[in-house]
Amino acid sequence: NLDGEVVGINSQIYSRTGGFMGLSFAIPIELAVNVADQLRDSGRVARGYLGVLIQDVDRNLAESFGMAQPHGALVSRVMPDSPADKAGLKVGDVILEFNGKPLLNSSQLPPMVGTARVEEEATLLLLRAGKEKKVAITVGRLPDDEEEVSTLPPIAQPDDIAQLGLSVIDIEPQVRKELGLDETGGALVSKVSPGAAQEAGINRGDIVLMFDGVDVKNARHLRELIDQAGDKRTVAVLIHRGDSPLFLALRLKD
Repeated sequence: NLDGEVVGINSQIYSRTGGFMGLSFAIPIELAVNVADQLRDSGRVARGYLGVLIQDVDRNLAESFGMAQPHGALVSRVMPDSPADKAGLKVGDVILEFNGKPLLNSSQLPPMVGTARVEEEATLLLLRAGKEKKVAITVGRLPDDEEEVSTLPPIAQPDDIAQLGLSVIDIEPQVRKELGLDETGGALVSKVSPGAAQEAGINRGDIVLMFDGVDVKNARHLRELIDQAGDKRTVAVLIHRGDSPLFLALRLKD
């Protein structure tokens, strides 16, 4: 800067010819100093970790949560025995702030957490069931190994939910084991026809885990929850797809 202070360290350049074209990318000095301090003190770099999977809050999801504008990071999974689990975070929470810094979208949270000091306490501002709530959490160290999950689609008699263009079935025990799911709960999507479910982005093979904040017990229970939705126009639906959970906004009424 103008005071002669280092503000960043160049990491790469943009070039179409192999030569310098006037555009380069740099690591912020705060991050570089953090890494240097850790290497000097312990010989390795420890990244901060909360133990959640997150996604953006789009306009439809914001409407279902009663938010005036979409922002924050929506929690779609809480890892067992993780810092988030120990702090009491729940699937469906929206993280609005990390240590007092507002989150416009979910992509802002990982670098904030990653540069936070491990084993130190941080404060989260959450939106849960329409109310804001502050939670203290101890930042953990990012594990080296990643969880691996596979899929195995079962075959069973479907329960049709015609008003949404959706057919669901109960999940066989072997499938639960393959997916690493709990022993009970959830409904597997066996068919999607043109309608609200298709427009929401629900696909065949998705597993519906939660409907409007309520854990889905089985295919019949999902039908009951839909019937009980009443005058709600849009609800948040948590699904399991591939190896990740995902919230979708399901529009019940126009």
